[in-house]
Amino acid sequence: MKKSLLFIILILLACGQIPETQYFTLNSKNVANQNPKTTNDAILYISRFDAAPIYEQDKLIHKISEYEIQFDYYRRWIYPPSELMTFLTCEYLSSTGYFNQVTLELPRTPLHYRLEATVTHFDYVYNAEKKYGCVGVDFKLFNAQNNEKFWTENIYIEQPVAGEGMKPFLDAMNTAVNKTLNQLQSKLDDLPAI
Repeated sequence: MKKSLLFIILILLACGQIPETQYFTLNSKNVANQNPKTTNDAILYISRFDAAPIYEQDKLIHKISEYEIQFDYYRRWIYPPSELMTFLTCEYLSSTGYFNQVTLELPRTPLHYRLEATVTHFDYVYNAEKKYGCVGVDFKLFNAQNNEKFWTENIYIEQPVAGEGMKPFLDAMNTAVNKTLNQLQSKLDDLPAI
């Protein structure tokens, strides 16, 4: 009797399915500036972004209270948030026309700017009061010739999630990323000359 019960339990456990892992990405869209200004022949080199340690992995992070987070092991970003934001920022700033070139490769020419950043938030925040996608990035712009820091800009966006499920969350994160990059672009309007 015990053996048959054990056998039935093992069969039932074997029939249970592990959820399929899903991977997500975001898109950058430069819609803020239809008539971009060009900054001479300047090159912008974007260093790979750093991130707070919790964002150096690809699992989606759900912040369910001020002090509690949960990792989603079956829903993941295609890259860790630091890498994803590096690529999205490069793509976005390439489309602005502000620079002759925007690159992730260290340029050979000494005449260029260097952008560094640290991803400080990349969360799905939900609790009884609110539900939103959250993106936070600390940007730093340098003169790459002499390593002089021109400015530091902390950008933090909370974008409400309208609805249930992954699509509304991803829409909110896309909007938060694009608002972050729009604010970065505005900061570059006052770009100091090299």
